[in-house]
Amino acid sequence: MQALITAGALINIEDEEGNSPLHVKCYGETGKETELDCIETLIVNRARVLNRNHRVSGGGVAGW
Repeated sequence: MQALITAGALINIEDEEGNSPLHVKCYGETGKETELDCIETLIVNRARVLNRNHRVSGGGVAGW
C-alpha cells in the first residue's frame, strides 16, 4: 500500500458508489480478512476519514 501511495496513487479517489480505498478496507472485501495495516497506512497518509459513500443506511452509529 505504501509503495502505491509513494508512487502517486490517489488515496481519496471514489468509485461510482462513493467508496474510497478506506471504505473498501474498512468494510472488507468478500472472502478476505480486513487489512488493518492498510487502514493504518491510509490514515497516516491523510485519507479522509469523515467522507461518506452513497450507501443508504437503515441506522447504526451516525447513519453508517
